[in-house]
Amino acid sequence: MTTALQRVLSAVLLILAIGGTAAAATGDVGTARAPVVFHGATLFNVAAANAPAADRRAALVAKRVDAVANDPSVPLDAIRGTVTGSTATIKAGDQTILVLSQQDAASVDLQLPEATDRAVKAIADAVRQDRESRSPEARARNIAITLLALIALILAATFAWWLVGRLIRALRARSASDKAVDVAPGVGVPVRPLTEVTISFLRLARLVLLGLMAYFFLSFVLALFPAKRDLAASLTAPFFGSLTAFGNGLLGWLPHLALIVLIAFVAFEVMTFMRIMRDEMLAGRFAIRGFEQDWTEPTYRILSFFVAAVAVMAILPQVPGFDTPSFKAVGLVLSALVTFGSASTVANIFGGVVLIYVPSFRVGDFVKIGDAEGEVISKTLFVTQIKTTKNVVVSMPNSAVIGATVFNYSTTTVRGNVPLILHTTVTLGYDVPWRDVEAALVAAALKTANIVAEPAPFVRQTSLDDSYVSYEINAFTTAPLLMFTTYSDLHANMQDECNARGIEILSPGYHAVRDGNHTTIPENYLAPDYRAPGFRVENATGERPTQAPPASADL
Repeated sequence: MTTALQRVLSAVLLILAIGGTAAAATGDVGTARAPVVFHGATLFNVAAANAPAADRRAALVAKRVDAVANDPSVPLDAIRGTVTGSTATIKAGDQTILVLSQQDAASVDLQLPEATDRAVKAIADAVRQDRESRSPEARARNIAITLLALIALILAATFAWWLVGRLIRALRARSASDKAVDVAPGVGVPVRPLTEVTISFLRLARLVLLGLMAYFFLSFVLALFPAKRDLAASLTAPFFGSLTAFGNGLLGWLPHLALIVLIAFVAFEVMTFMRIMRDEMLAGRFAIRGFEQDWTEPTYRILSFFVAAVAVMAILPQVPGFDTPSFKAVGLVLSALVTFGSASTVANIFGGVVLIYVPSFRVGDFVKIGDAEGEVISKTLFVTQIKTTKNVVVSMPNSAVIGATVFNYSTTTVRGNVPLILHTTVTLGYDVPWRDVEAALVAAALKTANIVAEPAPFVRQTSLDDSYVSYEINAFTTAPLLMFTTYSDLHANMQDECNARGIEILSPGYHAVRDGNHTTIPENYLAPDYRAPGFRVENATGERPTQAPPASADL
């Protein structure tokens, strides 16, 4: 009874072992495939229920093929395949290499006999090549090829090092003779920094090239020897796999690339048309009613920016990786920086746009904005620059200019053909005839450079104060930029003219008793026999002295 039980258990274990071996060799349902790789070369694919099972089955078949290749007692013609019903068994002599099923053949769209013949041929060729590569002749040939490859590597590396070094020396010699490279009319880039950047790039390219040479040399040499072909395959697979993936991705991206090229072409043509229109308007050959010529250049820049922005927004969705989380994170960070960090910049930009189309002043005008007074030398989207009469350049943010009061001394003169009125005030006593004063001031204005004769200068009496009269001379000029020089010359001529006419420039202050003082009325208004009255003297009781001094006495 015990012996019978042992026999039954042995039979069950034998059946389980045979079943396990058959399952490992055949697989059940061919839903996943894995390549059988022997010394870096793919022989064929095997199928299994899932990917891990397919990988285990492929590794087992590769191990059996390697065992056959290392067994010289097994001839090549002993590798045969036998089809029995729905399976096919491939053996090398008495060693089972692989059991193929209908699922294996169907996974590669072949009938079972055809799939069996292909697998037998692939295994036989792989075993033959492996045995040939192990022969002494093959080893000697591979060693010779390795030496030749090493010599070629040394020569190529030496030539690459020499060529890059010669290019670097030529660039340094060129940079010593040239100071700048013109990249646009009036725009030059210094040669030395550009040369250093190019030299750094050449050195990096040389190192990368030498590394690639060593990488391919090592992969090539290892592939010559059967024992190292798996290592060679592991070295080259990542590189060529990445290259293949890049090529496939590039082919898939070609429609997007065509759309990008089309968008860029349309944007370029639109900007070219706008540039032609700008040149025509600046040259005066084309005009739009109500559109001032000074608006042409800033309008062209603004429209060019918007066209470029629209083109970029249309191109970005076509760029690989646009929908990736990292790309979106970068866009979110940039948006936050623009939102929270550029409020003043945006205000200045909008202020600059308003200043462009609201003609409060132009470049070259003489203006006063806040405490700054001088010539406008620059007006951009961000700042307005004013050069004062002391040659000090004041940069004012456009947001501040928008909120300030602007005094423009050039608008009427330059664009309205109406001269600017310069005015200054002088105070003189009541004893000077006002007609003489006005004549002197008008004559002084006409002698001043930059003052025009027509319209003629005129004088206004702006106030009659306690001790003097305020005379304001108004003169016309067509040179507002020379306003301060004109004022200085006018003041000098006013002094000369008053001195020549006997008019003393002063503002008198009177502390006088009316008795005994000469009147301040001009002489031409007084009677011919007018004499200054004498002082009246009384004693403490209010009585006058019995004998008064003569009226002409000098008291």
